[in-house]
Amino acid sequence: MPKRWILLIVFSFISALIVFILWAALSQQELTAYKPDSYGSYGLKALELLLNKSGLTTVESDILENDYEQLVIYVSNSKSTAQSRRRILEWVKSGGTVMELARFKPQLDLDTEPVILKQSKPIFDFNDPAAGLKYHPGGEMIYTGAVFDTSLIYRDEQVIVYLNQYEAGRVINWNDPDGITNIHLKKYPDNAVIFTLIAAKYADSGRIVFYNPNPFHEKKDLETGLQSNYWYAGTFIGLGIILLLWKLSSRFGRPHPLVLAKGRSSDEFVYSMAALFQQADSKAMVLDNLYRELMLAISKITNLPLDSDWNLMFERFTLIVGKNYDSRKIFVAVEIYHKNKGRKVKTPVFLELARKLDAYRKELNQWNP
Repeated sequence: MPKRWILLIVFSFISALIVFILWAALSQQELTAYKPDSYGSYGLKALELLLNKSGLTTVESDILENDYEQLVIYVSNSKSTAQSRRRILEWVKSGGTVMELARFKPQLDLDTEPVILKQSKPIFDFNDPAAGLKYHPGGEMIYTGAVFDTSLIYRDEQVIVYLNQYEAGRVINWNDPDGITNIHLKKYPDNAVIFTLIAAKYADSGRIVFYNPNPFHEKKDLETGLQSNYWYAGTFIGLGIILLLWKLSSRFGRPHPLVLAKGRSSDEFVYSMAALFQQADSKAMVLDNLYRELMLAISKITNLPLDSDWNLMFERFTLIVGKNYDSRKIFVAVEIYHKNKGRKVKTPVFLELARKLDAYRKELNQWNP
């Protein structure tokens, strides 16, 4: 298998794993939120226990029975389908009572246009003054409607729990489900008492059904399909991004090995190093090194230490080589070096002096007395 395909498979697997971990983390709360059997922070187990202790029977079901004496509790959210809402309203028409726990905008609100309450954590009144209870909302923003005769929990000109008559049945809009969750009831247990009093009043048979419609039992329509298939759309978009990245990376083609020429001369290395030294403006360092190498060669011939006086060293060098070698040219080159030491040497002077120092060194290394 080509290496590119292996990298693509590994990249796809890692991407899918990251997406799955993010989805699991985000949906963990979603899976247990507002469930009567959930002990999580946003579950309703504490509320269910109080309802049962008050003599009410609670069950979960994904169907609506023809028992119109029971109270049906329906948790609506952004994934609720239009077909589920129509089925519930048809059941209400026949005389049933539904309480909608609206996580967002109420979907069974028939007569009012809700607005968002922007005040943070106000205290609401319960419509039974004799109970002496106050309701503390749990949501940061709550949809509310105008006050009317069937308001159950209200404050000034706003209500968050109210009842609407719908033909033979009734719809109770409870627009703050966060206020009856496990975590919120620890601080404000009166909220559970208020909920229990309202539920007991409208559950004529003493039976409460938490209705959770099964999406697999529903016949998909256009609106439902658009709402429920966003995961498929996200999957296709993710695959499209992966294929796009693969296509963009493939345009470069496969890498070809670099073939190095054999038998390259040392002159190429020298020229390359010289170019680097020239770019770094290291003329003084180059001349110092060449001068030292030349002095080492002279020191070996004269058997004098390298730090000896130059005039003494040159005098002895001249006596040793005699007429067999032109020592005067070395003296001139060294004098030019001493004259320009510590100064900024022009390039032509540098190149000529460096050439001479290196050439004389080579001559002395090959010289035999």
